[in-house]
Amino acid sequence: MCIRDRNKIKHDFARNAKDECHYVFPPSFFGLLKLFTSPRWLMKCIKYSLSIKCSLIEKLRTFAIIPSAADTIHFCKKNKINHIHGHSCANVAHMLAMVALEESITYSLTLHGGLKTYGSSHKEKMSNATFVSTVTKPLQLEVMNEVGLPESKIPIIWMGVDLQKFKQKTYSNKSSEPLKLITVARLDKGKGHHYSLKACLLYTSPSPRDKRQSR
Repeated sequence: MCIRDRNKIKHDFARNAKDECHYVFPPSFFGLLKLFTSPRWLMKCIKYSLSIKCSLIEKLRTFAIIPSAADTIHFCKKNKINHIHGHSCANVAHMLAMVALEESITYSLTLHGGLKTYGSSHKEKMSNATFVSTVTKPLQLEVMNEVGLPESKIPIIWMGVDLQKFKQKTYSNKSSEPLKLITVARLDKGKGHHYSLKACLLYTSPSPRDKRQSR
């Protein structure tokens, strides 16, 4: 499922990907119909949106997600899906928390970075999740301390690379070959690009040994 603008997908596999995706925004007619046929669930969602501890803007943003949550429930019931995993702890976590208020669908989440990166109200987002996986031990501890989930509900699923396939390449300081860096992450502070820039600075700066030899 996806709520992004499908027209922005430019990859070769975009056409097949679009056909396989279910877009919850804008919500379908049957999704909107649930808002009128499930008043009990709708009232739970409104209460959830108003009770979360956050700014008024985030409350309104969460309230606006309710139709997408309704569409998600309709899609899951139609396709006999009883569990959804969200790979984000931002707005999609709010949506899944409201989907779970329907009581026939469970959800889980993955935390890829610090909680501050994904907004606020994390206790409300995560309290009813089946589990919240993290990609590092420090993130697991952050969820335990700030959200209050037990360690048993916060498995660590490590993200790494095959070091046999991606071997370190060495460069000579005297090499004229340009150093090329590629990133697939968005330009956000939480992605740690500044560490790469600091590494480049170390690469281009003369070592203490070279400084002594030049004296």
